[in-house]
Amino acid sequence: MSFQQLPEVFYNNKTAREKLGMTRDAFNHYVKTGAITPTKIIGKYRYFAKSEIDLLARSIQTAILTAKSPHIQFKKATLDQQEEELELAELTFGERTKAFHQYRRQLLEINPDMSYYLYDGKYMTASINIVPLSHEGILKFKEGERGWLMGDYIEQFKPGKVELIIIDMMTTPLAPANKRKVYAVRLLLGLEAVLIDWANLGIEIVSIYACGGTPDGREILENAHFVYLGEPRPNRHIYELEIATSGLHVLEPYRQALQAYKEKNSVDAVE
Repeated sequence: MSFQQLPEVFYNNKTAREKLGMTRDAFNHYVKTGAITPTKIIGKYRYFAKSEIDLLARSIQTAILTAKSPHIQFKKATLDQQEEELELAELTFGERTKAFHQYRRQLLEINPDMSYYLYDGKYMTASINIVPLSHEGILKFKEGERGWLMGDYIEQFKPGKVELIIIDMMTTPLAPANKRKVYAVRLLLGLEAVLIDWANLGIEIVSIYACGGTPDGREILENAHFVYLGEPRPNRHIYELEIATSGLHVLEPYRQALQAYKEKNSVDAVE
């Protein structure tokens, strides 16, 4: 193949990234992990097969469009709906999770802004619990304490710096794998909007911590740029995501909104 024929078959690095709508950091991460495969043809320059990039772009667009279906609704949790979350937890984690049901109720009563649900029609298909803790609570979580047992350390979402933990993120095991991925995408899109709302209130997230209790959970966290901190207790694999330095695409609108909040309030303070 001649150099002149390359554009017929391959995209260069910049064009491939733009086709996928990714930031440079996100694109490089997916190349590094093997999700996107480069081809070296001339020297150190990377090229990417058009067929692979175009297929991936269509897959991403399809997932987003499907996730935005009017039948799929993202909602903030309420105590009235929490029984459905408990049922989803049992489907996902088994009977043993019933031991934590009372703590799920207590934590949502303490912080009513910590949990979010996804519905497909009338059925709950996914949920996430994300809550701020005091620094003492964060240290205990990093030592392996379960998030559901951290009620004494829960804080509210308020202006200023906060450290968060993700306790659970679930998608229904009753759906096929491709549909569960759609639910996960829609859950993250909904959470992106919540993060922007928090930024507009001046809530500055420093770090997010999570425990990868299963191989699938650990893979998700590592693909999202979470850094592995270790296993302080058996099967308590702790991860950290630093917001300021993360290349995770879903965080960029939050960072932009937070910067706009800081600039506006800095001007207001001067005036």
